[in-house]
Amino acid sequence: MSDFMPGANMRRPLPQQDRRPSWGSSGIAKYTINEYERQLAREGKYDMIPTAADRGIPYAPVEPRVFKEPPSSERTRRSPDKMPVITAEMLTADVEAGMSNVAIAKKYGVNDTAICHKLRNYGITAARKRKKLKAEKSQSQIDSGW
Repeated sequence: MSDFMPGANMRRPLPQQDRRPSWGSSGIAKYTINEYERQLAREGKYDMIPTAADRGIPYAPVEPRVFKEPPSSERTRRSPDKMPVITAEMLTADVEAGMSNVAIAKKYGVNDTAICHKLRNYGITAARKRKKLKAEKSQSQIDSGW
């Protein structure tokens, strides 16, 4: 089978793993067929080949598929119903206290972009600036006027 599918996104490869049928499976029974049965299969006469149940071979149970749980953290996306209610008064008090967006986000347990979005929607602005670290000048820089 070719990996090319018309209309498929060519940047994303097709999955190579075998997929189980969606209607389910009663199990897998391994057995070998003889040359006569192989000849029947080549001719397409599959109904003449005895199945595992006809031979009395028990089916091995199919193991259930196990899916990993997504990692849980405070920064994961939540539905709007589970998000805390943050009012304009609460944000105004935090901004006036000099808290940064990241600090406010940690306080309420939401993403910092959500806080930025709420500040913009409520029209809350403040003259908050990043703190600049002033490096101390050496004596030679002071003497040269730097």
